[in-house]
Amino acid sequence: MRRQSTKLLTVPVHVTDASAPDHGLPRWAAKTRPHRRPVVAGVHEHPSATRRIRIPAWADDRWIDQRNFVAAVQTRRPDVVLSHLSAARHLGWPIDGRFPWTPVSVTPRATGTTIPGLRRHKPRAVEFDDREGITVATEPEVLRQISSVLREDELVEVIDAICGPWSGPEDGSITPEMVWDTLTVFPRFRGSRVLRRAIDRACVNVGSPQETRLRLMLIRAGLPTPVVAHAIRTAVGVVHPDLAYPDLRIAIEYDGDHHRTDRQQWSHDIERERWVRQQGWDYIRVTAAMPDGQIVHAIRVAVDAAISAQAGARSRE
Repeated sequence: MRRQSTKLLTVPVHVTDASAPDHGLPRWAAKTRPHRRPVVAGVHEHPSATRRIRIPAWADDRWIDQRNFVAAVQTRRPDVVLSHLSAARHLGWPIDGRFPWTPVSVTPRATGTTIPGLRRHKPRAVEFDDREGITVATEPEVLRQISSVLREDELVEVIDAICGPWSGPEDGSITPEMVWDTLTVFPRFRGSRVLRRAIDRACVNVGSPQETRLRLMLIRAGLPTPVVAHAIRTAVGVVHPDLAYPDLRIAIEYDGDHHRTDRQQWSHDIERERWVRQQGWDYIRVTAAMPDGQIVHAIRVAVDAAISAQAGARSRE
């Protein structure tokens, strides 16, 4: 699935004793020395050559470190495929911090490997793609692999990400049901039931994992299920709040930290709220600093007030 934007990254070229001549190097250039340690046993960085690749704009240092480590591993073992939770992180899916980044999960297609730093799953044939110069299990494969590890709400976050503009397509062209259809090629697998329930609860056009968590929190609290990215026509164009109760004319926005630190974003948020309120909508802004109970209480008060106002208007008719 296409990402919104990319950035250029300079990465090392990896060489082994056997491949050194192909890179114009003597074989000793790939030998370990006290001052020149291998990336993994038998694999060294080229002393001068690098190359530029395009990676997702959201990739951080941990993502880059994992990518470069796996590239070195696959130089030695081309049959090794990045898989499971490590592949999910490489794909940009939201994976809870309770799962460490290391060891890195791989699935060998031939025999096992003893390279340190890897969590080796049972060797098997696995569908894979080339991404950013490394071999990664396909998205349906990875989704099947992690479905028995993640909780249902965590899987909802993943499906929302696959179908959302921050990690998946911008136009909402991937739907949860389409995601499920890609999995029907697999026989029944462990975790398929919880994954099916998660897909039934997922939505398109979700902007971030925090928005998914907010939506699920409101539902657990007994509030009505909010609508994602509902269109509100204003004097200056259409606004799509993160969540909304259209029948009650309540808009809910989740403001991440960049909404506070970016002056331009902050000014835009203020104008956005003004535009929506001019259309007769209530506008509730939620931040990460607010306790869950405070968020639920504020939205429940707004919902109850809107329902009471509607009931009063009907009684006067």
